[in-house]
Amino acid sequence: MKTDMSPQAVTARLKKTSELRRLCIALGGDRLKEKLRKAATTRTGRMQQHSEQTKPSQNGTRT
Repeated sequence: MKTDMSPQAVTARLKKTSELRRLCIALGGDRLKEKLRKAATTRTGRMQQHSEQTKPSQNGTRT
């Protein structure tokens, strides 16, 4: 059985996944929402640190 990888099918699967995620978060209550908020903050902080570490220096090399 092949999975339909057409743009429309992929978009439909992403929308369903997003709806299911929102439902799970809603059912998980405030504790789950807080946990996800903390995880997103941590992930954002790590992404910023990584981008600062990989910025090219003035001589063109990475720091």
